[in-house]
Amino acid sequence: MTKETIFSKLVGFGSDGASVMTGCKSGVSTRLKREQPLLFSMHCMAHRLELGFKAVVGENSFMTTFSELLFSIYNFYHSSALNRENLKSSCAAAGVKFLAPSRVGGTRWLPHTMLALKKLWSMYPALMQHFEQVR
Repeated sequence: MTKETIFSKLVGFGSDGASVMTGCKSGVSTRLKREQPLLFSMHCMAHRLELGFKAVVGENSFMTTFSELLFSIYNFYHSSALNRENLKSSCAAAGVKFLAPSRVGGTRWLPHTMLALKKLWSMYPALMQHFEQVR
C-alpha cells in the first residue's frame, strides 16, 4: 500500500488532547492534515471526561484529603517491605486475600482510584488490624 493510498483512506484522528498530538504548528493532527486536509481530528471523550472530573475533584477539599489518604496508605506499604509483610500476615489472620495497595494518580486517575478503593475495601479488616499493631 502506498502512502497516498493510506492517506486517501484516512478520515479521522482521535487523541488524548496532549499538545504533542493536537498542536497547531507541529502536532500529529496538524501533520496528518497537511497530507489529508479533510481529516476529522477530535479529543477523545473519555480523556475529556477524566480531565473534567479531575478538575471538579481538585476543587473539593474532602476529595483532596481523601486522595492524600489513599496515597499515604500506598506509600506506607510500598516503601517498606516490613509493613507489606506484616499486612500479608494480617490478611492471612483475617482470612482475606492480600492485594498490594495501588498507587493513586497518573494519567488514568479515575480507574487508579477505583482500583485502590476496591483493594483497600477487600482488605479492610486486615488493614485495621495492622494499623492497630503499628499504632
